[in-house]
Amino acid sequence: MSPNNSISNNTAGAKPRARTKKTHTTLPMVIDPALLPQVGQLLDRILGILPRLFHQLLHPLLHQMYKLLPANTFWPSPRRVQTPATVYFIRENGRPIDCVVWIQQNVQLLWNNGAFGKGILSRSNPTWLLRQIRRSTGRIDDGFGLVFPEDRTRHRRQLRPFARDPEVSVDDQSDADPEMEPVQLSPCETLFLHQTQVIVPIDSETKLPVPFTDLWTAFTVADEHLGIKYAAYFYYRARGWAVRSGIKFGSDLLLYNGGPEFSHSVYSVVVRQRHQEVGEEELQGLKDTWQYLFALNRVAAQAKKILVVCYVDPPVDENKVTDPSQYTVEELVVTRFNPNAKKE
Repeated sequence: MSPNNSISNNTAGAKPRARTKKTHTTLPMVIDPALLPQVGQLLDRILGILPRLFHQLLHPLLHQMYKLLPANTFWPSPRRVQTPATVYFIRENGRPIDCVVWIQQNVQLLWNNGAFGKGILSRSNPTWLLRQIRRSTGRIDDGFGLVFPEDRTRHRRQLRPFARDPEVSVDDQSDADPEMEPVQLSPCETLFLHQTQVIVPIDSETKLPVPFTDLWTAFTVADEHLGIKYAAYFYYRARGWAVRSGIKFGSDLLLYNGGPEFSHSVYSVVVRQRHQEVGEEELQGLKDTWQYLFALNRVAAQAKKILVVCYVDPPVDENKVTDPSQYTVEELVVTRFNPNAKKE
């Protein structure tokens, strides 16, 4: 699924800037400090003073020596984080038909570096513990002027003319247990983080690592279209987008620059499968109509997003369906034609 295999087409009214192209993948990383930072600074000065000829001779020698030492010996080094994830299989007659994946470690790291997961007691970012600490201290915010999305939602509900009686919420709990709010991963997030070796799924019953094929089997039983959705998810993640669920806007995916904490989503993506041997009108999965497409486009336009229809063709070889790089992806950017904006 390289950029050469993807085709971006624009309909009437679409602009070239609407192409969903980025160049890097955002994965959770930590920076290990240098063990001998002073030696690293000295080497930087020496390499900066030496002529280019000596620099070219000395650099390969230092590179070979550096391979025998820890990566952060002289300079800070990024390191990929591996986080254990608990997998709860849902079985029927002994056969897994779905599973739920929770993580309780490095949750903020996963959120800040790619917006992975959702706190089960929060709207998105797991902030329940911070809200509890803030409530116990009597502060309106967290001390840095931060008001959480849950606060804004509660405030808007109180301003409604026919506001209901306040309900008991999870914020009213007295005990601030850090383990009370695990982060749940979606099926696409679980598969992506497993393939990139960011998480280590552990079966909640056997306490053994769960292979990728077992997760794929359980997820595809619950959702037969997961293959094309994961291929599209992987396609956009590989291009640096923070990908979240688009169910709030009637789509499959939302694409963010960095994540919901930094900006609103730019694109609303609908994923569809199209076989090469049939025409464009015959779509697999959900049967789209022009009315349905117009409704999606109107919702996206009202939310200041660009609607993208992402067509995904699975590989011919069924043994390669678990490899997202074997799928072919084609993007179609849809915009409304505004005659008033096109007047000369």
